[in-house]
Amino acid sequence: MKTLLKIISGTLFIFFCNNTSAQEIYITSIATGDWQSATTWDLGRVPACDDRVVISTGHRVSVTTNNQTLEECSDPTYIYVYGTLFFTSSGKLDLSCGSGIQVFEGGLIDGDGSGGSNRIKICGEEVWKISDGAIDEPFVLGDTPPVLSIELLSFTAAAVQDNTRVELKWITASEENNDFFTVERSINGLSFEEIVRVKGA
Repeated sequence: MKTLLKIISGTLFIFFCNNTSAQEIYITSIATGDWQSATTWDLGRVPACDDRVVISTGHRVSVTTNNQTLEECSDPTYIYVYGTLFFTSSGKLDLSCGSGIQVFEGGLIDGDGSGGSNRIKICGEEVWKISDGAIDEPFVLGDTPPVLSIELLSFTAAAVQDNTRVELKWITASEENNDFFTVERSINGLSFEEIVRVKGA
């Protein structure tokens, strides 16, 4: 699942593509928050083994503890960073062998550097630490994560009819196992309502 955000006239719109493959579970940030807080994620739980983790544009997900639970997974974990993956205090992230983190345009991996202990390990090997500096351009740590279920060419949102409506348009280059798109809106960025579903190609 991939999430894109647009703000028009103070209203936050979220755009989801919904993958039909039962073997791929996407867990997507729905707010800025702590990695270990269920309220940060759309599935109402924290990332677990076999998940594909999406940090949405505009969200900052903070790793605040030594998170080793994903290191013990039998399958790789893939993380897609469109927003910010931020390490505070002694935040650490350990992933299983074969895992990967992909930072996209506009994405960021960074930390506050307190104690200098912020780091990411994959298969027991340190692939990033706070002293390496921020990753603020397209980059891959570990193995390249599989492509998300859609390849988006464009997404636009524009106010129309004297700012009483918003017109959303998107174009995909490809869709794999995509059932439908969901558009949700929120006035406060906390509670969302679904406003339309559009069948996938």
